[in-house]
Amino acid sequence: MEDFVLHPDAKDLLRAWYEARGDGALPSKRFIDPLRLRRWIGDISVVHLKEGEKRFYIALHGDRVARHLGPDFHRKYLEDVIPDSAKADAFAPYDLSIETELPTYSIQKRTFDNLLLDTLERMVMPCTNEDAAEETARTTRFLTWVAPIRTGALNETPVCGSPDEEGTMQAKAKAIDRKATLFTLPEPSRQ
Repeated sequence: MEDFVLHPDAKDLLRAWYEARGDGALPSKRFIDPLRLRRWIGDISVVHLKEGEKRFYIALHGDRVARHLGPDFHRKYLEDVIPDSAKADAFAPYDLSIETELPTYSIQKRTFDNLLLDTLERMVMPCTNEDAAEETARTTRFLTWVAPIRTGALNETPVCGSPDEEGTMQAKAKAIDRKATLFTLPEPSRQ
C-alpha cells in the first residue's frame, strides 16, 4: 500500500482515544462526551453495537457526515440504509475494531453500488459501556469520524505507524473488494 497521512483532525481525535483508553483495552463511553468532542462534532457519528440481526444503530449522525454520505442516518440502523451490495465494505471497519479492539481506518471509494457522494476516509474507534479497566470489557459502541479524502492523502509522508528501513512509514492494509482500504491505527507520535 502507498504511504498515507492521517488527517490532522483525525490524528488529534485518535490521540484523544488512546489517552482515554489509558491502561484499559477500550475507553469507556464517557469518552464520547459532546463537550470534549465539540471540535469534531459535525464530522462524527456515534454507533451503538446491538445484539441480533441488526447490529449497528446510529445514535448520532454529524451534519457534515450526512452531507458527505448523502442521506442522514440519524437514529437508523446501518443495515436499513446501506445498499446490500455495499454492506461488506461499510461493516468491515466495525468488525475489525471489534476483533482487534483498536481504531480502524478505511477509505471508501465512490461507486455506483454504495451511492457515496465523495470518496471518504473513515476512522472507527471502539468504546465500551463497561468499566474500561475490566478484563471482560467489550465493544458496545463506536465513535466514527468521516471526511472526504484529501487530494494526495495517500501519497504524502505518513504521520503514524513505524518507520521502515528507509525511514518512511507504511500502513499495512487489506483491500476489500477493491472499493475500500482497511487497517488498524497505532497510537500517533507526539510530533
